[in-house]
Amino acid sequence: MAGTYPCDKVDLLAFMTLAQMGTTVTPHAADIWGWTDPLDQHEYAILGLNNGTAFIDITVPTAPVRIGNLPTHTGSSNMWRDVDVAGNWCYVGSEMAGHGLQVFDLTRLRNVANPPVVFTEDAWFGGIGNSHTICADKVHPYVYTVGTSVNSGGLTAINVSNPLLPTLAGTFTNEGYIHENAHAHLRLVGS
Repeated sequence: MAGTYPCDKVDLLAFMTLAQMGTTVTPHAADIWGWTDPLDQHEYAILGLNNGTAFIDITVPTAPVRIGNLPTHTGSSNMWRDVDVAGNWCYVGSEMAGHGLQVFDLTRLRNVANPPVVFTEDAWFGGIGNSHTICADKVHPYVYTVGTSVNSGGLTAINVSNPLLPTLAGTFTNEGYIHENAHAHLRLVGS
């Protein structure tokens, strides 16, 4: 058992309420990702919440610490937020109209003196309006979005070779609206 939950080879080491992660409005959370700092090997959970993104230090799994939150770009709550990581950069999309793609430098999680803090985005790309799913390519400098408010909701590729200046790389709209997982569509736009 992990707490009161039946499990197989899994144990519950700690638990944080959604309020402890920085949200109280229903619905609360939609996505989770992770990042290990290559400098100090600290491990972080990155949670897409209705009101933004939470960064939780889980290096000591029995004592997680919320380092801070990145508020949503629009200032409005929305249940769907999708996060992904490539290198030391976190990319955040949302179904909220006008949210675009937030870019966050994860190295800013180092040495936060008095957590939790409120972070600001390092960059923003508004050319997609909103999105349902994002995928940060781990090899090439692109973030792919689907289910956007542009290009009939098809695949949009964003060049993040300079994460602080994301630019439109191209689109694929032949299939119309794509709802989920951009991973299967990576080779459509090339490398």
